[in-house]
Amino acid sequence: DAARPFIVVAGGAHTEDLGTRFLVRAYPGDATAHVAVAEGRVAVRSVRDVGEVPVELSPGQSAIVRLSGEVVRDQADVAALFAWSEGR
Repeated sequence: DAARPFIVVAGGAHTEDLGTRFLVRAYPGDATAHVAVAEGRVAVRSVRDVGEVPVELSPGQSAIVRLSGEVVRDQADVAALFAWSEGR
């Protein structure tokens, strides 16, 4: 619903669903949040930079959001990150 977007704010990351299956991993005390996409796309930015142009991620892509506000594309094994959701 474009009028009511689904947004996850965790660990300094502001992640907006653009029609997808994704995960956000952010634990208290961590200096980063990890965002990974299995299907569709998400738009990721730091909560510090909500007015900035987001980094868009597609299937198989991931990013790390640092508390400093930096968003960096990551080469994580997305299948391994989603393993828990598939009983592995």
